[in-house]
Amino acid sequence: MAFVGSTLLFRQRTSTNENARRRSSRAQVASILSTTSQVKQRVPSQVSQTEVRASNLRSVRITSPEGSGDNPATSVLSPTKPSDSVSGREMDKGAQEMLESIRKNRLLRERGGYSDDDEQESGDGDDDEDDEDYDDEELLRASRRRRRRKKRNQARDSVKSYLQEIGKTKLLKAEMEIELARSIQMLLGLERTRSEFIEKVGRSPTDAEWAQECDLDYSQFKKNLYCGRLAKEKMVSANLRLVVSIAKKYLNRGLSFQDLIQEGSIGLIKGTEKFDADKGFKFSTYATWWIRQSITRAIADFSRPIRLPVHVNDTITSVRKVSKALEVELGRPPSEKETADRMEIPVDKLRFVLRCARSTLSLETPVGGPDDKESTTLASFIEWNGESPEEKAEKSLLREDLDSVLGTLNARERDVIRMRYGLDDGKAKTLEEIGTHFAVTRERIRQIESKALKKLRNPSRNSPLKEYVYGC
Repeated sequence: MAFVGSTLLFRQRTSTNENARRRSSRAQVASILSTTSQVKQRVPSQVSQTEVRASNLRSVRITSPEGSGDNPATSVLSPTKPSDSVSGREMDKGAQEMLESIRKNRLLRERGGYSDDDEQESGDGDDDEDDEDYDDEELLRASRRRRRRKKRNQARDSVKSYLQEIGKTKLLKAEMEIELARSIQMLLGLERTRSEFIEKVGRSPTDAEWAQECDLDYSQFKKNLYCGRLAKEKMVSANLRLVVSIAKKYLNRGLSFQDLIQEGSIGLIKGTEKFDADKGFKFSTYATWWIRQSITRAIADFSRPIRLPVHVNDTITSVRKVSKALEVELGRPPSEKETADRMEIPVDKLRFVLRCARSTLSLETPVGGPDDKESTTLASFIEWNGESPEEKAEKSLLREDLDSVLGTLNARERDVIRMRYGLDDGKAKTLEEIGTHFAVTRERIRQIESKALKKLRNPSRNSPLKEYVYGC
């Protein structure tokens, strides 16, 4: 009896331990599934981290330390093998569904749509229909919109960072400008000597030869060269804010803000090389004209698909200024004659300038918003009254076949038929006109025409033309 009692007690304890271990195993599985559910509800910006976690979930299953799949008493996480348990396969399927849902949410957010949670709340729960709506074309459009937004943001960020960078440079005082200008003139003298050496010898000089041509000691030459280049760099970098302030006045003229700044910087470099401090002017006053000239020349050269001459572009600018001034004075838009009289130019020239000022537009310009499913261009709305390529090809083939059929007639018959029906110039001639041309009577021309038409009615001659008459 004591043995039986101890056996029952041992079985009872074993059963209790197994139940506790099963509960612990279920708790771990529930924790994993809860983690999966939390990852599924994360925003699309965390997709990369979620995919990594999902890939880890695919390689997880519940096993025992002893390698027995039947004993769930003590469970640990171990890599999945080909003989996965049912729970491991279910977790892999759940992870895949989770990734599909996250990709769908990301697409919906990019398109300005709704998320999975919104869909569940609204009750529209057919996933198959949604998958049909968001095909490869929708993904491509969303990707293009994302790239365009990224490009605009990058452009704004690049300009912002550039403005912050040039704002760190301190402005120069008048004494410093004079000192830097003299160093720059010394640098230009060295560069002129180098150019003369190249023209004379036909090759670039070494530093020693360059110093010898300048009648300077090598160490002094290197010092002057370094100081001159440093002075030029300092003068340019300290006045880049002047370029930005001038470039803002030329916005919406056909060039982007970055291009205007670039062209203005080129003008600033030219002004730095031309500045003479002994004249008594401030550098900013002198450089402003070079910056404006560089920007206006760039607008004239690159703002239009069809380049206009510089003097025409200057006239267009003058016309706009005069028109605005007259509108303020008169309180209404001025007429062409009033504008021409104020500018002291003929009205015909003013009209020519205004025609040149018209902007061009590509026929491939897309029409409609970015969310339109069909890409429509401007050419789709323009009615074409001319011949289509198919009609031109058909006429060309008809002319070739007609020439081959008329080639079966003699020369006079062929010429009479051509003149009678206007096959050459499109103008049919009368029998009298044709008779005058051939110096015969109109009756003779009628007989020649009748004989030629009788020949052409022969099926052996007119077979190439049946296709155009009967469409077969």
